[in-house]
Amino acid sequence: MEEGVVGIFFKPHGQAQPTVNDLGLMARCAMTPAVFETFREPVTAKEIQTCQNNLFELYKTGERPFLWILTSTISQGLLNKLQAVEAVESWEPGVYFLPEITHTGIIVINALPRTPATMWFRLIGKGVVQEQAIDDFLALPLDNIHRPAILDLLRSYKSDLEADLDLDEEEQRLLARLSSINFAGDSYDQAD
Repeated sequence: MEEGVVGIFFKPHGQAQPTVNDLGLMARCAMTPAVFETFREPVTAKEIQTCQNNLFELYKTGERPFLWILTSTISQGLLNKLQAVEAVESWEPGVYFLPEITHTGIIVINALPRTPATMWFRLIGKGVVQEQAIDDFLALPLDNIHRPAILDLLRSYKSDLEADLDLDEEEQRLLARLSSINFAGDSYDQAD
């Protein structure tokens, strides 16, 4: 992440907004303009500050999106310093909000429950959480409307991993897992 550069800026268009039933938590986060910043490793205070600085730079253009920080994990100490509040009454467990003036929410991917509503975010998680999300994807009916998009996401992720010459052990396991998916025929060959 660079200073002055936002991750993904999503702005819903007219009536074509996805419903929560279609994409679960992701759709709920994207019902209004939003910036999504993703961190595979635990996000740091400096990274959060940079995300917020980039958000406020975007505000200067007249845009007013909400900032969603997606992180595999985060320390309770950092959540406390940020005055983050988990919104379990109205959102999924693992969704935190910073003070309202910041227009910032944090989704702790490894704290999300294993439900269809969280699968999209869990796919970008780490370790067991990501493996379970891949299992959940593979269990979807072949005619599921979102299957091609998820397959493209996993194919792209596999290509990125194959191009990396310095994979850690977890990434090597993930690459092996993704390599067992027949992307052309969209089937899964269970490894022994």
